[in-house]
Amino acid sequence: MKRISINILLILVISLSLTAAAFAKSPAAETEPYIVVMKQEPVIAYEGGEAGLPATKPGKGGKVNPNSAHVKKYQKYLEASHDASLVKAGADVDSKVHDYTVALNGYSAFLTEAEVKKYLNQLALSSAEEFVKK
Repeated sequence: MKRISINILLILVISLSLTAAAFAKSPAAETEPYIVVMKQEPVIAYEGGEAGLPATKPGKGGKVNPNSAHVKKYQKYLEASHDASLVKAGADVDSKVHDYTVALNGYSAFLTEAEVKKYLNQLALSSAEEFVKK
């Protein structure tokens, strides 16, 4: 329950930042801003399991070191999975506004309704957990 509350709060904060980004990066009129939340754990919760990617979750009472080589490597891995999910949806990788990797694993992007439908049709095979339309 606590994790759900944190995710909802993060989504609200991200939604507000997406609004500001929307004015800075104004795509074609038929696109809408979306926040895609991925299933894989963000940096603060990743306990390892992927080959070549050591755990990034800090120990009890510890903090994430954003300059750590392990953290940077895992962030690049997550960002690549974000790009791959856009490609699966038939969307341009440039439609992505921002990657979220530390407290939430996801990204914001401007997508067409057709891209969203295509992506949702692949939901069982992809790593997206949900779409939240702003």
